[in-house]
Amino acid sequence: MKKYISKAILPIALAFAGFTSCSEDLMDDINKNKDNILDAPAAFMIPDVLLRTSQNVVGGDINTYTSVIVEQNAACYGQLYNCDRREGSDIYGSTVYNNIWGGIYRNINNARIIIKKSENDPLCKGVGEILLALNGAIATDIFGDTPWSQACDIDNYPSPALDKQEAIYADIMKTLDDAIADLSNVKSNTLASKDFIYNGNAASWLKTAYALKARYTMRLAFRNGKYSSADMQKVIDYVDKSYTSISDNCSLFYDGYEATSMNPFFDFFISREYLGYSKSLLDKLMAREDPRADKEAFEGYDWCYVGLDYMLENELACPNGTADEVQEAYAITSFMCADKAPIHFASYHEVLFLKAEALVRMNKIEDAKAVLKKAYLAGIENAEQSYYLIGCQYCDNSGADPIDMAAAGDTFDAKVAPLFDANPLQEVMIEKYIAMWGANGESIETYADVRRMIADLGSVDKMIAFYGLQNPNNKGKYSFSENAFPLRGPYGSGDVTTNPNIQEAYGNGQYVLTENVWWAGGNR
Repeated sequence: MKKYISKAILPIALAFAGFTSCSEDLMDDINKNKDNILDAPAAFMIPDVLLRTSQNVVGGDINTYTSVIVEQNAACYGQLYNCDRREGSDIYGSTVYNNIWGGIYRNINNARIIIKKSENDPLCKGVGEILLALNGAIATDIFGDTPWSQACDIDNYPSPALDKQEAIYADIMKTLDDAIADLSNVKSNTLASKDFIYNGNAASWLKTAYALKARYTMRLAFRNGKYSSADMQKVIDYVDKSYTSISDNCSLFYDGYEATSMNPFFDFFISREYLGYSKSLLDKLMAREDPRADKEAFEGYDWCYVGLDYMLENELACPNGTADEVQEAYAITSFMCADKAPIHFASYHEVLFLKAEALVRMNKIEDAKAVLKKAYLAGIENAEQSYYLIGCQYCDNSGADPIDMAAAGDTFDAKVAPLFDANPLQEVMIEKYIAMWGANGESIETYADVRRMIADLGSVDKMIAFYGLQNPNNKGKYSFSENAFPLRGPYGSGDVTTNPNIQEAYGNGQYVLTENVWWAGGNR
């Protein structure tokens, strides 16, 4: 059609060539596809970045892989089975996170465009700044030193250099400060239906900026001053300015399998059936008589709730690192069927756990215990919310009664509180580990916590004992490293093969098992 129009108009255009200086401009305009939009207002870019951050980054491949690495899930098939076995190509190969590598940098680029275009729109600018900080933090948390200041500027930097993680985080924290300033100055709602999370509510986004400030202040606290009281007080202050209930969560909800979109963790599981109910996590739940242990017990081959006793009697829990490579043989959890469960960019239970940890590190033990109980109950409430959003086309949950929150509080007093009294920091971190398990995209944060504890405790072995991890493949797999627990992710093959700076940093990829990231005591 375009070719036909060009031929038809050519004689007329030539006839007028001598009378006008605009003939070339006219021809260029005629050959443009007016339906192919090459630019868009910033507000119209927000939905794309929200969806891609939820689907491809927070809830994407890294979250699924890290859930297996930290034993919140166990793997029984495919690439994740190899990851659980600590097989090299699925631990430090450059193809492991290549899809998410490209997805993160697409979001970083678009978030920067949103910010640049929104100088006169503090709401849109503030949301763009939060999305930039979130995607940038995940990039450097997983990859360490990575392109940042030169990233996504292909005209000037076709092969961007790597920035140091310390510098990246300094910029991330400044970006969140800018978001707080912008969101505190919003006069009108310019996003409304374009904002799938808060419908343009600036106050809710402001709470999220403070939630992320709390998260990243804790992330940096070991390197900044080994959890100084000053940093811990900052964490508490930021938490107190963030969420006050589960309804504040920065979460993107899904329509479900029979509608237009589904939770990415469910989408992956229903497509591959690679995962099972982690024996390591189950043992933690059982030691605390946690009501989630029974609630989550489903048979893998018929997607039917069976309960804890049946699962134990038939040895259906999936052993970490030693499972048979077989599908539909091990028990699964309701989270693997949760097609409508939200993906959290940040959550109420997470910030409460951050506050409890900060109080423990300041030796305010009784205050910490009270906050931990609130965090524990908020985590159960979140699990229930995700559970009751499950679609029933693949599972029968008719035998699973709602968790009694009053009874859960009694369980905390009887079972969790004594463990906290014996070792406050350990119990805070394990309860957070349990609460961050599920279909909500929070295993990335658990992976960050685990690596923080490696730095704090001084070794991978001490971290393994601290969390009670069970995968025997964390030791003795490789001649080049006594440790086989992944300390980071490898760069994506798309840049390993095209960017000399990335290629040099990647080498053979084995640094993934030997060099922690900067904020966890490493050098890059």
